[in-house]
Amino acid sequence: RRVQDRRQAVANKKNREFGRRQKLMEYANRWHDAQRIREYLSALQAAIDEERVQPLDEAGFREWFEWATWYADSIDPILQAPHPDEEQERPVNTPVAELDLTARGRAVIAELEVGDSDELARLPLDRITEACGYHDMATHQEVHRILEGLGYPTAKFENRYRC
Repeated sequence: RRVQDRRQAVANKKNREFGRRQKLMEYANRWHDAQRIREYLSALQAAIDEERVQPLDEAGFREWFEWATWYADSIDPILQAPHPDEEQERPVNTPVAELDLTARGRAVIAELEVGDSDELARLPLDRITEACGYHDMATHQEVHRILEGLGYPTAKFENRYRC
């Protein structure tokens, strides 16, 4: 049993490291792409300012330029800017009894002593980690999915699962 547990721990560590490397490269590429777009837009604006280039449709160009600026910010993993036209939905507060949880998830939520999803979303990540157990990634992900499904921002989970 100990040998099997050790092998599983080594496999889990390799999987985490692989996922971290993949996510690091994805973020670095997205950041680089955002920087390239910003540099292009800056060069384009300079060419317009120096009257080397002139848009045929000024209003259409300005709209496109604003969109391109937003797009660069939205793919930048540091900024992750939401689209200005997107209406931010408010999370749906749900009593704990109505959450679709596994038996283990229910036990963790009971240990956390929260009455609804608003209270759960406000808890610090380390408190959730402690209740789940430091090696119980499945329950962490269950809590993440529940909150995400109800519309809560899940940034505090992002670094744990995606980085």
